[in-house]
Amino acid sequence: MKIKLCLLSILIIFKCQSQSTTYKFLPYSTWTKPASEYLAKKFVIDNYLGSRNETVMFEVDAISSSASTELVTVSYNCLELNRSGIVLAFWGSFWNDNGYSMTGYGFKHLSLDSSIMLLNRLEMESSYISGITNKDFNTSFTFSNMTFLLSQLSNQEIGQVGIRVFWKDFDAGWNIDAIRRTKRRIEKWFKSK
Repeated sequence: MKIKLCLLSILIIFKCQSQSTTYKFLPYSTWTKPASEYLAKKFVIDNYLGSRNETVMFEVDAISSSASTELVTVSYNCLELNRSGIVLAFWGSFWNDNGYSMTGYGFKHLSLDSSIMLLNRLEMESSYISGITNKDFNTSFTFSNMTFLLSQLSNQEIGQVGIRVFWKDFDAGWNIDAIRRTKRRIEKWFKSK
């Protein structure tokens, strides 16, 4: 009887601990462009536009996402304050300080000029690595506290490049098609302003 009670207690403790880790942020199904845009608005206000007594008009648009939706690019523009840039919304699982696996998001800001520099560099690095026939070849570089790992996708034809972005505890996948789409949309979005 004591053994059954002990086993039941252990199962209840583990069940309670595992349930407490699933409610940190948002479930996987909400990792979308609309959710990123919605959450990025407050991030932009709090960190880049500031709290003001007067009304400030600004625009926010989730312009592209990776195929896995682990990385969403959100652009913002405030003509009144002459501030614009992009916010990279990272979605995924990470380990918290207590050792529990959590699901959440984080925002990384880049100025408009920095974002164009990054996208150009990613295109250049991707072109370089796609021409190499050794599938075990990788390149990496750091830009604004983010580390980028570029490698040929082993299950694809030569020339297909995969990009992983490491920032804080996030590890997001990106590909050159999403990067080119992001660059086109940024150029188009800011030219129309």
